[in-house]
Amino acid sequence: MNDEQAQIHDSAIRMLSLREHSRFELRRKLAQKKQFAAGDIEPVLDALQADGLQSDHRFAEQYIRSRSNKGYGPNRIRLELKEKGISDDLASIGFEQSEIDWFELVRQVKHKKFKDKIATDWQEKSKQIKFLDYRGFTQEQIRTCVDENEYD
Repeated sequence: MNDEQAQIHDSAIRMLSLREHSRFELRRKLAQKKQFAAGDIEPVLDALQADGLQSDHRFAEQYIRSRSNKGYGPNRIRLELKEKGISDDLASIGFEQSEIDWFELVRQVKHKKFKDKIATDWQEKSKQIKFLDYRGFTQEQIRTCVDENEYD
């Protein structure tokens, strides 16, 4: 490992000590902020991955858990993971392993925003649907949540 790669390694370790990063994020941050050469970054990222210090799988699991705890749905989280360089296959594995009840989460998010307000007219129903869609829940999850109080 040359001096440049040692500096890259140290910078990457500092970033990873603060939070998990995807390989894509680390590469981008090291190239932009530290202005290291791409040819020196890749071998360091390979070594970090081989040593288990950086893992896209671990990042995806942590990210899904973190964003769902903040009330975001699977569609939005999947899109954000893609922007962070996580493959669809790896994201799918992370979602399968997350064991999150998305139908319960959409109910909690709706209750937090709208309390016990039942959508009695189209305008209110539309408002709730748009909010939950923005949060990234699927149409099935939204429909189930918004319609469940309709017939009480």
